[in-house]
Amino acid sequence: MHVTVKLLAQILGQPFNERPAAEVKKGEAHLRALSLLSDFGTLWKTLHHSYHAILPSVAAVTEVLTVNNHGQRVPARPADIAPGELRRLVFTENLNFATVTFQQQTRKAIAGIEEMLTPTSPPWDDLLAALKRSTVKRLGSNIESIAEDRTTAVRNHGEFLTFLAQLSRFSAEPDWNMDHVRFFLDSRPVLDEKFHEVIRRADSVLFQMLECFTEITNHYYREA
Repeated sequence: MHVTVKLLAQILGQPFNERPAAEVKKGEAHLRALSLLSDFGTLWKTLHHSYHAILPSVAAVTEVLTVNNHGQRVPARPADIAPGELRRLVFTENLNFATVTFQQQTRKAIAGIEEMLTPTSPPWDDLLAALKRSTVKRLGSNIESIAEDRTTAVRNHGEFLTFLAQLSRFSAEPDWNMDHVRFFLDSRPVLDEKFHEVIRRADSVLFQMLECFTEITNHYYREA
């Protein structure tokens, strides 16, 4: 289990104090593994909560940018959206406020999440293969799934921050025109599919974390 914890720490980008396996007390390695996962899971809980907190604001704006065409949700036409009404909606739903708070609320969480190695990192293949051969074999499959979720979530989060940065510049402008409308329509995929995808990926990671906890706990009792 000592080796498994070391591999897990390396993959999650967390510090690991190397000690001879003989010096590690019974159950200590299991607790260390659970602590690593708990810290990483807390980062995802923070990201998940931050996205859910502004979901109503984003959904209200997305609804204006969308029309129903024979049962399919498709982008509205620029001519159907009044710039002044769009600006009022953004301010009424406090989406403009997110330009100030959201990045601050998620900065620490996303920085910690980005510490995790990605499948394109040079040591990834060797570390993952070793983790899959370790005493908690299913842990490797869970971590592999989490890495896939992490890549998508981080990419989509970056695109949403880019949208908020532009919105911040727009917020100071008292009069909006069709350029602003077109910007929002162009950003609709970020506000709709990609925004919700971050939430779905966070849900997936948290579910995978529960499976990791279960695997490690079961392994402890099998060794007891």
